[in-house]
Amino acid sequence: MTKIEKEILIIGAGFVGLTLAGKLLKNERVSVTLLDSNLNTIQRLNMNDSIVFEPGLDERLQNGRSQGRLFFSDSIEDRQFDSFFVCVGTQPTGPILDGMNNLLETSLKYHLNLKKNGYLFIRSTVRVGITRYISELLAQNRRSDISVFFAPERTAEGVALKELDELPQILAGIETSKITEGSKFLEFLGFSVVHASNTEVAEFTKLVLNAWRDAVFSLSNELAMLSEYLNISFNEVLNLSNFNYPRSKISTQGPVGGPCLTKDTYILFETFPKEFLNNSVIYRARKVNELLEYKAIEIIRTRSINYKAPCTVLFLGLAFKSKPKTNDIRKSFSETIIRNLQSDPDTYNITVWDPFLKDTDLYDLSNLRISSLDKVSPDIVVIGNCGDSVKNTVVFDFINSLDKKVLLIDFWNLSGEFKMDHKNSVVFGELPKLVK
Repeated sequence: MTKIEKEILIIGAGFVGLTLAGKLLKNERVSVTLLDSNLNTIQRLNMNDSIVFEPGLDERLQNGRSQGRLFFSDSIEDRQFDSFFVCVGTQPTGPILDGMNNLLETSLKYHLNLKKNGYLFIRSTVRVGITRYISELLAQNRRSDISVFFAPERTAEGVALKELDELPQILAGIETSKITEGSKFLEFLGFSVVHASNTEVAEFTKLVLNAWRDAVFSLSNELAMLSEYLNISFNEVLNLSNFNYPRSKISTQGPVGGPCLTKDTYILFETFPKEFLNNSVIYRARKVNELLEYKAIEIIRTRSINYKAPCTVLFLGLAFKSKPKTNDIRKSFSETIIRNLQSDPDTYNITVWDPFLKDTDLYDLSNLRISSLDKVSPDIVVIGNCGDSVKNTVVFDFINSLDKKVLLIDFWNLSGEFKMDHKNSVVFGELPKLVK
């Protein structure tokens, strides 16, 4: 058996932590412990439920456990590790450091479990300046020996293991003299590395990447709204714009969700005075993308009066994206709408159909799940994403069989892509067809 040279602790057993573990386990000289305060998460992982859908991850984790190199726990007691990777979730919850409290507490709580001269890598998305602040707090706790680095996670759900092998890891350290040591450690773990001059540059770069993507998507969404106002088809405009014209790469319209893009713009602007928001294209872009959810909710609430209470609303697809495939429903188009409608339980009877997801993927929404579309009689149908679970003949046949009084809400343009001509529908970027 290969001798273990490095014992690594990953704090946070969510998507970021689990996929990182899958990557690190490729090095047979490494053992990995995943620490999470959620006992249910640890129990599921110890029962070989990897929680997140990621091609190849199950096999990596199971092999790691069978080789005695992977452990899941909610407590590490007095164990010692060569390095920590902090992968806890962060939220933009307010002024000062409120949204980073979980990260700060976690980074400090286990500092005695890190060996002398050990490495602390922050993988979580943070506001600019947090990595340096953590280093200062550790120094106040007499742990100035710890080398603190920012090495942000930048993978896409569904291709994370592939991207961890291929994408360069941005790395920045508090002490420039230690950056070579940090690089060599990551290279030992199988990463390629690109250096930032300091941690603030690296933190800002991570935030910029997601804010930029969010803003690009919002441009198409705003153009679709303008098209609706003019009573013209945005899809026709899109096709004409992009057809054999190399300088036009306008993306299709549609919801923008998930646990990253929905929050990172807000984390970005927590660093700046509020005056920056007044004329910010980036901040406005986030608000444009949020308008799609409000627009769908308004349509449902306005049209539901046409149906006998409680109005039955069926959601087809719940994950926040479809390509690459994921089982992550956090901040998805469907989840956001459902949670809004749940504030009025007497008015809405909500059901969800998504054969790809398990009950555990839906968390507290699992009671809304139906396993079949047979004998379902909705008043309103919402297309939740454009994944393979939704883009198939079962769904198309179901929609084609709907009574004309049933309202179809399609913000993903599946109606146009597959030429579904339901008589009572609202398709984002198209002229609505409404039956009174």
